[in-house]
Amino acid sequence: MSSQVNNQPKRILIVSDEGFAAGGIGTSTANLAVALAKAGQDVVLVWPDADCVQLAGVRQVAVNAKRFDVGKLGFVMLALPPKQAAMPSDWIPEIVHIMRPTYLALWAFRLARSNQAKVVLSMHEIIEQLPNATWVGKVLRRVAAWWFRRNYNAATQSVTPAQFVTEHAFQTLALTRKPKYLSNALDLTAWQRLARAAGVDAPLVERHGPLKICTVINFSPYKNPLMIPELWAELRRRGVKTQLQLVGGGVLFEQVKQKVASLELTDLITLRGPLGRSDVAQIIASSDAFLLTSHFELQPMVLIESKALGTPALVARAPLSGAVDLIEDGVTGVLFGLDVRKAADTLEPYLRNPERLRAMRPATYADAAQYDLEPVARAALEIYSHADLNIGVR
Repeated sequence: MSSQVNNQPKRILIVSDEGFAAGGIGTSTANLAVALAKAGQDVVLVWPDADCVQLAGVRQVAVNAKRFDVGKLGFVMLALPPKQAAMPSDWIPEIVHIMRPTYLALWAFRLARSNQAKVVLSMHEIIEQLPNATWVGKVLRRVAAWWFRRNYNAATQSVTPAQFVTEHAFQTLALTRKPKYLSNALDLTAWQRLARAAGVDAPLVERHGPLKICTVINFSPYKNPLMIPELWAELRRRGVKTQLQLVGGGVLFEQVKQKVASLELTDLITLRGPLGRSDVAQIIASSDAFLLTSHFELQPMVLIESKALGTPALVARAPLSGAVDLIEDGVTGVLFGLDVRKAADTLEPYLRNPERLRAMRPATYADAAQYDLEPVARAALEIYSHADLNIGVR
């Protein structure tokens, strides 16, 4: 880390309506805060989970937050702004980094404006994630597009953890400037330690015996979980019987469970439900590959976590998926199509020969280094230092 980073710390306020309990955005928020604190920055984090986790070097301000399930659309988080007394006294932020343009973000924008602070606004979703098959979905997309355009144009700089979004969002939302790429961060050492504490000598322990695959997702429509039992049924028709563990919950969980039962796959597919991070680390570390069938992804934290444990990934080649960018086909994982039969054609040779997947472990583990705390902190500080305040918060 450069002397400039260590000797000239910035006062950085990070704001998120999601904590660890909500999923990947909470994880990436915590990792960004820790990365910047370890880089010598003065970091305050406003989010729902301040009482649940300890983050080294990060001062935390808890806010009241509630999750509302919205049928098959997924869920909505409502986080209320903190009381002024909860904020550190005599602490004026220079950078306000907002993780999503939500109700809590309005408070953060006002705070930045009153202190003439730069606003960096992250893109952790795109409007195409919202279904548009019904009139309600079409209305939601239009509202989301207007809201995103308003907020991202008002920010000093927008950032996204997916390379394809830097151009895609710029064009579809008619933004005044392109988003910049800023990867999600992961404390590789801490994550690997968590797997070891769970009883797995990650990341490069040798594998033997039958192949084991796992999936850790929120069972939402854009994650495409209903493809999984169909794919496994097709593979079994071909004589490929591979064990799969499905971890997570969500609006489509019961439908997936019913499909697994109706296709008589309960001997091959185990639905574990939502699990804690230590259990997730143990499952990923003890698996030979990680499966992801999503229609939409930006940069899924769980794939970075998988890489850090040396577990290659089997990833659907969806047109709007940043997960594809995380995989070098045949080196750190396998890319396959969304058609079930074609996907089975691609995966069958690997599932019949476990050593083909196990041979990818060293390259997969080595590739994770770019997502560690230090390189991501350097990239974030570079973006903060070059953001132009003159066209920022209005």
